[in-house]
Amino acid sequence: IDPASIPMPTGPSANDEATEKRGQELAAQYNELGERLKTLDSRAGALWGGEQFATARRSLDEIGGNLERRRFERTPQALEELQKSLDEIEARIPEALKAQMNEGKRALARGEYENARHAFETALRIEPANNEATEWLGKVAAASGVMPTLAEAENAEAARDFERAQTLFAEALKQNPGNTAATEGLPPVRKCLNDIALNQSMGPALAAQGAGRLTEARTHLERARQLRPDST
Repeated sequence: IDPASIPMPTGPSANDEATEKRGQELAAQYNELGERLKTLDSRAGALWGGEQFATARRSLDEIGGNLERRRFERTPQALEELQKSLDEIEARIPEALKAQMNEGKRALARGEYENARHAFETALRIEPANNEATEWLGKVAAASGVMPTLAEAENAEAARDFERAQTLFAEALKQNPGNTAATEGLPPVRKCLNDIALNQSMGPALAAQGAGRLTEARTHLERARQLRPDST
Protein backbone atom coordinates (compact mmCIF):
# COMPACT_ATOMS: atom_id res chain seq x y z
CA ILE A 1 0.00 0.00 0.00
CA ASP A 2 1.31 3.35 -0.97
CA PRO A 3 1.14 5.64 2.06
CA ALA A 4 0.64 8.52 -0.26
CA SER A 5 -2.68 7.04 -1.33
CA ILE A 6 -4.12 7.11 2.20
CA PRO A 7 -6.09 10.34 2.93
CA MET A 8 -4.62 12.32 5.77
CA PRO A 9 -7.11 12.83 8.64
CA THR A 10 -8.30 16.37 8.96
CA GLY A 11 -9.42 18.24 12.08
CA PRO A 12 -12.80 19.85 12.60
CA SER A 13 -13.77 22.45 10.09
CA ALA A 14 -14.13 26.09 10.99
CA ASN A 15 -17.89 25.63 10.79
CA ASP A 16 -17.76 22.68 13.20
CA GLU A 17 -15.68 24.68 15.65
CA ALA A 18 -18.10 27.62 15.46
CA THR A 19 -21.03 25.30 16.08
CA GLU A 20 -19.30 23.71 19.06
CA LYS A 21 -18.48 27.10 20.54
CA ARG A 22 -22.04 28.25 20.06
CA GLY A 23 -23.31 25.12 21.80
CA GLN A 24 -21.06 25.74 24.78
CA GLU A 25 -22.26 29.33 25.06
CA LEU A 26 -25.90 28.26 24.92
CA ALA A 27 -25.25 25.51 27.47
CA ALA A 28 -23.70 28.07 29.84
CA GLN A 29 -26.80 30.28 29.56
CA TYR A 30 -29.01 27.24 30.09
CA ASN A 31 -27.13 26.25 33.25
CA GLU A 32 -27.33 29.78 34.63
CA LEU A 33 -31.10 29.95 34.09
CA GLY A 34 -31.44 26.47 35.54
CA GLU A 35 -29.76 27.64 38.74
CA ARG A 36 -32.13 30.60 38.96
CA LEU A 37 -35.13 28.34 38.54
CA LYS A 38 -33.74 25.97 41.16
CA THR A 39 -33.39 28.87 43.59
CA LEU A 40 -36.97 29.97 42.93
CA ASP A 41 -38.13 26.42 43.54
CA SER A 42 -36.36 26.39 46.91
CA ARG A 43 -38.19 29.64 47.70
CA ALA A 44 -41.58 27.98 47.15
CA GLY A 45 -41.88 29.32 43.62
CA ALA A 46 -44.04 26.36 42.60
CA LEU A 47 -46.56 27.44 45.26
CA TRP A 48 -46.88 31.14 44.49
CA GLY A 49 -45.44 31.32 40.95
CA GLY A 50 -48.48 29.65 39.44
CA GLU A 51 -48.67 28.74 35.77
CA GLN A 52 -45.81 31.06 34.88
CA PHE A 53 -43.44 29.06 37.06
CA ALA A 54 -44.72 25.76 35.64
CA THR A 55 -44.27 27.08 32.10
CA ALA A 56 -40.72 28.20 32.88
CA ARG A 57 -39.88 24.73 34.18
CA ARG A 58 -41.25 23.09 31.04
CA SER A 59 -39.35 25.55 28.87
CA LEU A 60 -36.09 24.75 30.66
CA ASP A 61 -36.65 21.03 30.05
CA GLU A 62 -37.34 21.63 26.34
CA ILE A 63 -34.22 23.75 25.97
CA GLY A 64 -32.15 21.07 27.67
CA GLY A 65 -33.49 18.47 25.26
CA ASN A 66 -32.68 20.61 22.23
CA LEU A 67 -29.15 21.20 23.48
CA GLU A 68 -28.59 17.48 23.89
CA ARG A 69 -29.79 16.92 20.32
CA ARG A 70 -27.70 19.89 19.17
CA ARG A 71 -30.72 21.69 17.81
CA PHE A 72 -29.56 25.25 18.28
CA GLU A 73 -31.85 27.07 15.85
CA ARG A 74 -34.57 28.23 18.28
CA THR A 75 -32.55 27.85 21.46
CA PRO A 76 -31.33 31.48 21.69
CA GLN A 77 -34.88 32.81 21.45
CA ALA A 78 -36.15 30.22 23.93
CA LEU A 79 -33.40 31.18 26.38
CA GLU A 80 -34.25 34.86 26.00
CA GLU A 81 -37.94 34.19 26.65
CA LEU A 82 -37.10 32.06 29.67
CA GLN A 83 -34.84 34.74 31.10
CA LYS A 84 -37.61 37.32 30.73
CA SER A 85 -40.07 34.99 32.46
CA LEU A 86 -37.69 34.37 35.37
CA ASP A 87 -37.13 38.12 35.71
CA GLU A 88 -40.88 38.58 36.06
CA ILE A 89 -41.25 35.76 38.58
CA GLU A 90 -38.37 37.07 40.71
CA ALA A 91 -39.95 40.53 40.67
CA ARG A 92 -43.04 39.00 42.33
CA ILE A 93 -41.13 37.74 45.38
CA PRO A 94 -41.98 40.74 47.64
CA GLU A 95 -45.66 40.43 46.69
CA ALA A 96 -45.63 36.69 47.38
CA LEU A 97 -44.00 37.25 50.78
CA LYS A 98 -46.57 39.88 51.72
CA ALA A 99 -49.43 37.61 50.66
CA GLN A 100 -48.19 34.74 52.84
CA MET A 101 -47.70 37.04 55.84
CA ASN A 102 -51.20 38.44 55.45
CA GLU A 103 -52.68 34.96 55.10
CA GLY A 104 -50.83 33.77 58.20
CA LYS A 105 -52.09 36.67 60.28
CA ARG A 106 -55.65 36.18 59.01
CA ALA A 107 -55.58 32.46 59.77
CA LEU A 108 -54.13 33.01 63.23
CA ALA A 109 -56.80 35.57 64.06
CA ARG A 110 -59.46 33.02 63.11
CA GLY A 111 -57.85 30.23 65.10
CA GLU A 112 -56.79 28.33 61.96
CA TYR A 113 -53.44 27.38 63.43
CA GLU A 114 -52.32 24.85 60.80
CA ASN A 115 -53.09 27.28 57.98
CA ALA A 116 -51.27 30.03 59.85
CA ARG A 117 -48.24 27.83 60.46
CA HIS A 118 -48.11 26.80 56.79
CA ALA A 119 -48.32 30.43 55.62
CA PHE A 120 -45.53 31.65 57.90
CA GLU A 121 -43.34 28.65 57.06
CA THR A 122 -43.88 29.43 53.37
CA ALA A 123 -42.93 33.04 54.05
CA LEU A 124 -39.68 31.79 55.58
CA ARG A 125 -39.01 29.67 52.48
CA ILE A 126 -39.51 32.77 50.34
CA GLU A 127 -37.22 34.82 52.58
CA PRO A 128 -35.34 32.60 55.06
CA ALA A 129 -33.95 35.53 57.06
CA ASN A 130 -37.35 37.17 57.60
CA ASN A 131 -37.52 37.94 61.33
CA GLU A 132 -41.19 38.91 61.27
CA ALA A 133 -42.22 35.50 59.93
CA THR A 134 -40.15 33.83 62.63
CA GLU A 135 -41.84 35.93 65.32
CA TRP A 136 -45.29 35.12 64.01
CA LEU A 137 -44.49 31.42 63.96
CA GLY A 138 -43.76 31.78 67.66
CA LYS A 139 -47.17 33.38 68.13
CA VAL A 140 -48.79 30.46 66.33
CA ALA A 141 -47.04 28.04 68.66
CA ALA A 142 -48.17 30.01 71.70
CA ALA A 143 -51.75 30.30 70.45
CA SER A 144 -52.08 26.65 69.54
CA GLY A 145 -50.70 25.75 72.97
CA VAL A 146 -53.75 27.26 74.72
CA MET A 147 -56.26 25.30 72.64
CA PRO A 148 -56.99 22.78 75.45
CA THR A 149 -57.65 25.67 77.86
CA LEU A 150 -59.96 27.36 75.37
CA ALA A 151 -61.83 24.10 74.80
CA GLU A 152 -62.36 23.73 78.55
CA ALA A 153 -63.55 27.33 78.77
CA GLU A 154 -66.07 26.84 75.98
CA ASN A 155 -67.32 23.61 77.56
CA ALA A 156 -67.73 25.35 80.91
CA GLU A 157 -69.66 28.18 79.24
CA ALA A 158 -71.93 25.67 77.48
CA ALA A 159 -72.56 24.01 80.86
CA ARG A 160 -73.38 27.49 82.31
CA ASP A 161 -70.45 27.22 84.69
CA PHE A 162 -69.64 30.84 83.99
CA GLU A 163 -67.21 31.33 86.87
CA ARG A 164 -65.01 28.49 85.63
CA ALA A 165 -65.34 29.71 82.04
CA GLN A 166 -64.23 33.18 83.11
CA THR A 167 -61.21 31.74 84.94
CA LEU A 168 -60.19 29.62 81.95
CA PHE A 169 -60.58 32.41 79.37
CA ALA A 170 -58.51 34.70 81.61
CA GLU A 171 -55.88 31.97 81.97
CA ALA A 172 -55.73 31.59 78.17
CA LEU A 173 -55.16 35.33 77.81
CA LYS A 174 -52.40 35.19 80.39
CA GLN A 175 -50.68 32.41 78.45
CA ASN A 176 -51.29 34.01 75.06
CA PRO A 177 -52.03 37.75 75.33
CA GLY A 178 -54.32 38.96 72.58
CA ASN A 179 -55.69 35.51 71.78
CA THR A 180 -58.77 36.20 69.66
CA ALA A 181 -60.94 33.36 70.95
CA ALA A 182 -60.25 34.24 74.58
CA THR A 183 -60.64 37.97 73.99
CA GLU A 184 -64.00 37.44 72.33
CA GLY A 185 -65.13 34.73 74.76
CA LEU A 186 -64.48 36.55 78.02
CA PRO A 187 -66.95 39.51 77.76
CA PRO A 188 -70.11 37.37 77.21
CA VAL A 189 -69.17 35.17 80.15
CA ARG A 190 -68.62 38.19 82.37
CA LYS A 191 -71.98 39.60 81.25
CA CYS A 192 -73.70 36.35 82.22
CA LEU A 193 -72.08 36.47 85.66
CA ASN A 194 -73.12 40.10 85.99
CA ASP A 195 -76.71 39.28 85.02
CA ILE A 196 -76.83 36.47 87.57
CA ALA A 197 -75.53 38.77 90.30
CA LEU A 198 -78.02 41.45 89.24
CA ASN A 199 -80.93 39.04 89.46
CA GLN A 200 -79.71 37.89 92.87
CA SER A 201 -79.80 41.50 94.07
CA MET A 202 -83.14 42.45 92.49
CA GLY A 203 -85.06 39.55 94.08
CA PRO A 204 -84.29 40.53 97.67
CA ALA A 205 -84.78 44.21 96.79
CA LEU A 206 -88.31 43.63 95.55
CA ALA A 207 -89.10 41.34 98.47
CA ALA A 208 -87.85 43.93 101.01
CA GLN A 209 -89.76 46.69 99.26
CA GLY A 210 -92.95 44.65 99.32
CA ALA A 211 -92.50 43.99 103.02
CA GLY A 212 -91.96 47.67 103.73
CA ARG A 213 -88.28 47.27 104.59
CA LEU A 214 -87.31 50.28 102.52
CA THR A 215 -83.77 50.71 103.87
CA GLU A 216 -82.95 47.09 103.06
CA ALA A 217 -84.59 47.43 99.64
CA ARG A 218 -82.52 50.54 98.94
CA THR A 219 -79.31 48.68 99.84
CA HIS A 220 -80.10 45.88 97.39
CA LEU A 221 -81.04 48.34 94.64
CA GLU A 222 -77.79 50.25 95.07
CA ARG A 223 -75.90 46.99 94.67
CA ALA A 224 -77.89 46.24 91.51
CA ARG A 225 -77.06 49.66 90.06
CA GLN A 226 -73.39 49.01 90.63
CA LEU A 227 -73.69 45.81 88.64
CA ARG A 228 -75.69 47.51 85.88
CA PRO A 229 -74.87 51.25 85.89
CA ASP A 230 -77.16 51.89 82.93
CA SER A 231 -80.20 50.56 84.79
CA THR A 232 -82.76 53.08 86.06
